[in-house]
Amino acid sequence: MIRRNKVLISLPVFLIVIFSMLLAESVTFDTISKYIKKNFPNKIESKFKGETININISGLIDFYNNLSVDEQPEQIADWALYATMAFLKSDDKTQNDFLKDKLPMRIKNFRNSNLLFYDIGRFAQLSKNEYIVVLPKDIFKQEAILIRLLDENRKSNDFLKGILHIIEFKYETNLSSASSGQSPVISISYQNSKTISEYFKEEKGYFSKVIRNMEDFNDWFLKIDDLTYFKVDSNNLLILGGRRIGNDRRANITANEISAIYKSYNRHKNTIGKLQKTNNQQYEGYINYLYSELLDKDEKLNAKVKNGTVTKTELISFIKEEIPFKSFETAENSNIGFSLDPKKDLKGFAKSIREAINDSKTANSPFPENLKNAILHYEETLKKISEFFERQISEKYFVFRRQIEKINTDTATVMSRYLESLDFANSYQAARYDGPIKGTELAMNLFYTDLTAKIWALDFESNAPQNITGFIPLNKVKVPKLYWEDSIRLSSTRLWFGVKQESYDISADKKIVHFEPIATRIYAASSDPLYPGKESEPNYQSAEFLGWWDKHYAIVADYEPEYHKLNQIQKWSVLFNLTRNINSNLFSFLRNIEIENALNFETWYRNNNSLKCKVSVPFVDSKKYNAQNECLSRMSSQVYWMMGQQYFYNGGVSLSSDKELLIKMLKNRKIGAKRSVGGKTPETKKPNIAKAGLTEKKEDKKELKFKDKTIKLSEPKVYKDERTSDKSVKMDIDVSNSKYGSISARQEKNGIMLIWTDNQGGFFQNIIDELIKIENRIANSEITDLAERVINSSSFIENNIRIENGKRYLVKFKNKDFKYGIIGINEQLKKEKYPIKSSGTEVFSNIYGIRIASQKEIKQYLGGQ
Repeated sequence: MIRRNKVLISLPVFLIVIFSMLLAESVTFDTISKYIKKNFPNKIESKFKGETININISGLIDFYNNLSVDEQPEQIADWALYATMAFLKSDDKTQNDFLKDKLPMRIKNFRNSNLLFYDIGRFAQLSKNEYIVVLPKDIFKQEAILIRLLDENRKSNDFLKGILHIIEFKYETNLSSASSGQSPVISISYQNSKTISEYFKEEKGYFSKVIRNMEDFNDWFLKIDDLTYFKVDSNNLLILGGRRIGNDRRANITANEISAIYKSYNRHKNTIGKLQKTNNQQYEGYINYLYSELLDKDEKLNAKVKNGTVTKTELISFIKEEIPFKSFETAENSNIGFSLDPKKDLKGFAKSIREAINDSKTANSPFPENLKNAILHYEETLKKISEFFERQISEKYFVFRRQIEKINTDTATVMSRYLESLDFANSYQAARYDGPIKGTELAMNLFYTDLTAKIWALDFESNAPQNITGFIPLNKVKVPKLYWEDSIRLSSTRLWFGVKQESYDISADKKIVHFEPIATRIYAASSDPLYPGKESEPNYQSAEFLGWWDKHYAIVADYEPEYHKLNQIQKWSVLFNLTRNINSNLFSFLRNIEIENALNFETWYRNNNSLKCKVSVPFVDSKKYNAQNECLSRMSSQVYWMMGQQYFYNGGVSLSSDKELLIKMLKNRKIGAKRSVGGKTPETKKPNIAKAGLTEKKEDKKELKFKDKTIKLSEPKVYKDERTSDKSVKMDIDVSNSKYGSISARQEKNGIMLIWTDNQGGFFQNIIDELIKIENRIANSEITDLAERVINSSSFIENNIRIENGKRYLVKFKNKDFKYGIIGINEQLKKEKYPIKSSGTEVFSNIYGIRIASQKEIKQYLGGQ
């Protein structure tokens, strides 16, 4: 009762103050707003109390200094977010979205993964309707960064009702050096809080409009450079939303290109006589193809089908509902895109082989003796291969190449290398256009962005960007010896640009779509040139190069605006692929735009002076190969010693497809949740845990995957020191079922102390990293027992016992928690499982692996010691 009376008394006083202020002529609503903020601060502002909070990272500075230059500012932003969230976390209630399933430490081997943030700022959710953004202080385009983060996280219109708290952080990079004499500190400070909807107004660069015709579309489209929102309202009216930030403008595509995309997805068979008539049998075949693709792309769905949770009938019904026969019958194959396909001039190859055989038999043969002997040794086989080439059959050639690769003789090696050179000389690339886009401005962008990626990957004519921090072309990626074998074997890589699945959200009724700023992803797959078509994960070089680009797409697009255009093309392709199955007439006004379709890429490329990538592209006359589209010779990088062979990239650009939309829509649909028996849904009985005398255990760690490794992040927990009342927020990290380490944010009187504690995985990683550093420092050609010398020099190892010279060692650690381990070297790593492995990048480098020693091994090798 007393508390209620206080409210009743204070409320009129507050209203009187406001009323009095309104009576003053000079008072504005801005003044009132400032008064309210000053006298009635929100809980976040109250927590900061107008002060700057210092985050001491002195215990993390070695970790920071070992990161690459482009990763260091990212790590500072990660720590600023973690410390801020820990500072604001006042109770022991866990928060599932503490860091959005991201690692607070940029752990080795997880670079370029989805487990890390990649942006200048950080965004997180505090509660249902409260969010926090952490931004670097005094940085150009700070508001632009904030707005991009909001566009990235807008998944529903309810998001606009939320409150955003803005926190700034600052870090002096010179504090990371030992000579500075100061403790390295990240400072964070509260700036202000705003309703998120304030950033979705025209004064903030957001434009939304009901689109009824081309005039409406042009009025809206000319104001934006980024498509962010699509909606069909209850009156079936089309609403589009987009963004243009004044000091961060980006290249946009033209209405002509948008029309080309629309027409590609809305080709009607009754108006195009060339298209074949579709029948039910073809439709059923297409549905079964999509069914197989869904199972192939979605491991969880595949598992559900196998265990009977979801039946094939249910999944087929879902696909048919999303892709009805009517839409399939009235539209041609919906795959839209471009690729530069690798081709072989088999007739030219056959001619080269015949000439080589003849030249080997002449008195004045141009070949060295060893090559001449190799050609004559395999003469009969080469003749047969030449005959097959004349008949356009290449399989015999690949079989022969695979056979001689396994023969360890000089003759076989010389032959293999010579055939490789002939292969390169008789190979070319041919443009392929999927859908009716050939000759359009749209096709020119797809061709150029695909070709440029390959040119930059190979650093062809030294054209790769020089002033983008972190951008490293293939031939400059230092490959650890651990990955040499796969890198040499899987020397061909297919790269392509496609839609980034997680970059957009579709409502269950398919009437609302939210787009993130970046909707384009770079994919890659590597293969052995001797096994065409058999692909695997990208090799180390490709994963590093393309992985970095994929995570920094916007940075590269700022350098070459054609990639911003490609990003918009991907977004519009998603919309048109979606709406053609709902109501293709929503954008029917785009049909009236005349499209240029007689452009030739060779001419377009040479005459376009605004392009960043301008090199001597080796165009060849397509008539030579009887090809319909543009052709290029194969391109290669400068030869670098490690690989000893040419690298070749192929691939292309694919736009939105039915398969991708189905994967997206599956997230909005529950299929096979429960089985009905006799018209009734059976109830799932829970075991009576209390009766059994057990305690129900709640899993507090989320499992995330990257390549062959798994990461488990525990929910951050609050721990209170009973003596000092100081609080710490701790998160445990496991890597591949091994406890890696934990990060803690300890609140102190003067701020926050961030602490990283190594567990087994982190400790082992430190040992391996030190071994490699020691090896690089002491290695020379005269050392024969290099690995043993390196192990003896480790500061983590007290002593060791040689099990096998240069192969395996039992080591005793200077650590009370982990006493004994086994270090394996080179070939030994293929015989046993070692959770932590790494190596240097030089010829002399050894590959080291480390694991815990079993009790049996300790007894066996220590004996009576």
